[in-house]
Amino acid sequence: MCLLDERRTRPLLVEGSRAAANRFPSKDELLEAFHRSDRDETPLSDAATQLAELHRRRQEHPHRRAEIDSLRGELVTAVDCWVATHTPPPHPQARAHTETVGTLIDRMAAAAATAFHVLMTCDPGSDTVHAAWTRLAELENAYSDLTDDVARGWRRLPHTQCDTHERNPAQ
Repeated sequence: MCLLDERRTRPLLVEGSRAAANRFPSKDELLEAFHRSDRDETPLSDAATQLAELHRRRQEHPHRRAEIDSLRGELVTAVDCWVATHTPPPHPQARAHTETVGTLIDRMAAAAATAFHVLMTCDPGSDTVHAAWTRLAELENAYSDLTDDVARGWRRLPHTQCDTHERNPAQ
């Protein structure tokens, strides 16, 4: 389903859309992406898979954190550029948000890596496992709220390097 925002001339693609490559993945699709190792054809799910893998490597190889964090930064930027070019401009009175979609997906990937790790290494009924999965659920809800608002033009995201290159090519 492709929803048309009456204030805009271009289609607004949201979760119920069949145009999978041009919509935000649902929080459940991201959770699946965090847990798999194969690449996905949709750009945001693919980035989520790669971010989760980098967070697992970061846990296993703390001496390589700088290199891994650099790669994470590149993926976060790629997500933010996708968002800048695939979502409608925010309404002039849209509320500002404090982080980008890429940053939020990266935080979700870190929380998912931790949650899956503690699930495999701790007692499943422990407070540690419960706390890790609760944190991930909180971030999933934040992601759903943010992407719904961005897709509708109700939220303004922080400026990124993509704003200059993608939204304002004359600069």
